[in-house]
Amino acid sequence: MSAGRPGDALEYWITTVVGAPVDARMRQSPLWAAMEPNAHMLVRDAALLGDFSLPAERLARVPVPTLVLDGSEMPWLSRGVRALVAVLPNAQHRTMAGQPHGIAMDVLVAAVIDFLSG
Repeated sequence: MSAGRPGDALEYWITTVVGAPVDARMRQSPLWAAMEPNAHMLVRDAALLGDFSLPAERLARVPVPTLVLDGSEMPWLSRGVRALVAVLPNAQHRTMAGQPHGIAMDVLVAAVIDFLSG
């Protein structure tokens, strides 16, 4: 960011922190155009997250039943989801078939209703 290259900062974040691939098609997408102006906020995120590890000891004390969702179309994000589920004592994990990172509202609502009524 200090070099004035927000796109490169965003790519670094996605590939190194998130662990997702970035290609030329992604950099030309409308999503990229929407994210790049906010890349400066990654510096703040990095400062808040420290070493990016889960606060496992703290999360292990969360007694509340927790629904943790991910989409099957974003397998590189599932590593973090599995790590979260492993430390939350009352977590239920559901992978939503055919869904990306931004799970469709109707699919999300159905999963939450099922969780709350189970």
